Amino acid sequence: MYQQEIPMLLTNKKEQSNAKWLLQEVLGYTQTEINEMEKRLFKGTIVQHISIDQALLIAKPFLENNVSLCLIDEEQDKLMDYSALGVKLETPKSHYYDQPIVSREHLINPFNQPAPVPITSLPPKSSTPTITCPYCKSTDTKKISAGSRWLSTGLFGLASGKVGKQWHCNKCKSDF
Repeated sequence: MYQQEIPMLLTNKKEQSNAKWLLQEVLGYTQTEINEMEKRLFKGTIVQHISIDQALLIAKPFLENNVSLCLIDEEQDKLMDYSALGVKLETPKSHYYDQPIVSREHLINPFNQPAPVPITSLPPKSSTPTITCPYCKSTDTKKISAGSRWLSTGLFGLASGKVGKQWHCNKCKSDF
């Protein structure tokens, strides 16, 4: 048995419009159910416990209308590839099927689906990297400036302790 899901949030108005039409045209979802799915931007499982033949009949109009569908083998929990199964895409049609491909028992209840997890913004990236001292493990470090290295090399020559060093530990005072 297989299930199909829309793998991503549909934010494009054309994709949303296509998804609404196809959910009703191909699967027989009611407008109320489609409105509930729209609140989740259509992401998630749309049909479950179906045969491979049903899955292929459902996939064709969705894929032809640029609405991505994932096919999942329910027994193996494995993502399947439509092209390997012989799905040949054609020009989208204005009408696909007179009756829904599957019975209502195969449709999911959109009112029992979890709400989408909001995408939180990442914390701002620190402008200074966190460098750990290899000797004392302190993160209280600072980059040795080119001017500081130049001055040290000018005063002490190649004997300068800052030649080849990039960081200074403020805790143990070592350069590394």
